[in-house]
Amino acid sequence: MWAPGGLRDLTNYLLQLLNEAGHKFTDDHLHIIEHIKKCCCYSALKPAEELGLCLEDLRVDYELPDGKLITIGQERFQCAEMLFKPTLVGSNQPGLPELTAACLNRCQEAGFKEEMAANVLLLAAAPERKTSVWTGGSILASLQAFQQLWVSKAEFEEWGSEAIYSKC
Repeated sequence: MWAPGGLRDLTNYLLQLLNEAGHKFTDDHLHIIEHIKKCCCYSALKPAEELGLCLEDLRVDYELPDGKLITIGQERFQCAEMLFKPTLVGSNQPGLPELTAACLNRCQEAGFKEEMAANVLLLAAAPERKTSVWTGGSILASLQAFQQLWVSKAEFEEWGSEAIYSKC
C-alpha cells in the first residue's frame, strides 16, 4: 500500500506551490525549499477556515541565503494537505485518514481494533502558539534566578563582553 507524502513529495509540492505563488525556484533550490518546509509549514486543523483568514495572519517572511526576503502565505498549510488529499498531486491513492482506517479494519484479534482506535492521537497546535514564545520569555524574565543573570548597561560598559561570561 503506497502512502502519500514522502518527504520528497512534500518538498516537491511546496516547490510547486511557491512557484505558483510567483516565486522562481528550481530543483537546484530543493535544500532551501526543505528548510522553508521545516521552518514555516504546518498542517491546518481546518484548512477551509485557514483559507478564510486574513492574509496578514497567514504570512511569514523567510530570508533566502542571498539575503532576499520572500513572503509565504497559504502555501504554509497547503503543502501538508497532500497528505490528506493525494489528488492534489495527481495521485489516486488514499490519504492518511483512509490508510489509518484501512489499517484498523485489518485488525482481527478481539478488542485489538478498539484498543488501537483508542490510542490514535489527534494533534493540533496550541491555540496560543502565536504568543507562546513571548509568554515564555515573560515568565523567564520574571524569575528571580534569571534576574540575577542580567547585565546592566554600566556593567557592560565597564567590563564589555566579559560581564556576560562572568554571570554564566
